[in-house]
Amino acid sequence: MFSPDINKSINTQNNKQICERIAAGIFIVCLIIGFALATLLSAGGDEVVSLRNILRSSYLKIFLGQLTMESNNFPGFYLIQKLICDISGYPFKEHLETLYWGWAFRDLPASLILRIFPNVCISLAFSFMFYFFSRYYSWWTAIYSLFLAGTSYMTWIYWADGRPYAVWYFLTTAQFFTFLRLVEDKENRKLWQWLVIINISLCFTVVFSVLQVFLISFLLWLMVSRQWHRYIMVTVIPTIICYLYILPIPKSFSTFFFDDKPPELISSGFSKERLLILFVFGLILLYVGVQKKTKIFDRKLLLASFPALMVTMLTLLSAILLLFTFMLRPGPHAPVVNRYMVFLTPVAVIGTTIFSYHLIKSLRNNKTIQIMAILILAGLMIGRIPATISLISTHYFTN
Repeated sequence: MFSPDINKSINTQNNKQICERIAAGIFIVCLIIGFALATLLSAGGDEVVSLRNILRSSYLKIFLGQLTMESNNFPGFYLIQKLICDISGYPFKEHLETLYWGWAFRDLPASLILRIFPNVCISLAFSFMFYFFSRYYSWWTAIYSLFLAGTSYMTWIYWADGRPYAVWYFLTTAQFFTFLRLVEDKENRKLWQWLVIINISLCFTVVFSVLQVFLISFLLWLMVSRQWHRYIMVTVIPTIICYLYILPIPKSFSTFFFDDKPPELISSGFSKERLLILFVFGLILLYVGVQKKTKIFDRKLLLASFPALMVTMLTLLSAILLLFTFMLRPGPHAPVVNRYMVFLTPVAVIGTTIFSYHLIKSLRNNKTIQIMAILILAGLMIGRIPATISLISTHYFTN
């Protein structure tokens, strides 16, 4: 007979293996979906600009941030994209002389090759979401997180787009989950090492990610560890990397104009329904924090979501700050479009999942209110489906 502790250990190990296998299956299914999406779109626009750049540039030139006609000269995505193109052996250079910005070409192998890396990143993000929530929360929570990710417009738009935004999406997902695990396991060296890799990868991908590095570092300092030496690799080195790649960007590439209004840009990454859930949950958490005793909610369960709430709220504030910075640099160079808000989407998905889970669990002693909360959340999420389908159809079937 096994002791209760041994039985619990075996059950935990079995559950971990099941989660890993299902997550691997989700990754494969998502890869298939991503390649199917890639066949629906011609390569064009910014994808063509990036393709011209990586074909004409050496690995060293890309690493040094010397790409021409690219406002984002951070090399991580472009190095891997060039490597994939070279390994494929596909004759992209046959298109080189005829490709220019705004001109699309239909070439099935080229479309698939250019979208391999973004497809892998979004597929990894989905599998990470499922694994994390099934492992540390519940199966239903994991399914709910996939539903939220699958009804997010930005997920689909950048799933099959040969640009760095899917990489940004994935690394933001990994960063958020790593932070949440560090809150629970403060001295786990592997988690700290993974965070270093993620933060450095973010700062090799896109300039705006330095805001996320500062944000996570600030919260880690407040909630997890004040051992300053840890932040040399977690914060200082990624910031230096960002600074070194910002320096060569021409000033003419640093002016912006708005195609859409700022509230529309925010809601493209963080939908109004999820903003409403964040606002209401924040009010409930404030009430529980002030009111020491409450018969409606389980106070301890609700307060456990505070780290996720802080990440979500500060990320939202950083997006607003980013848009405000663009307003201070008016000019004709770069349109401010929804791709700059792609990092909001995984944060909104993870935050909404955690808020919903803790809210429902905290009402377990009030079944009537719990059922009402479930129905309201379900209504908000299901109501999002028609708009998402419409936007996806427009993107993939009319372009």
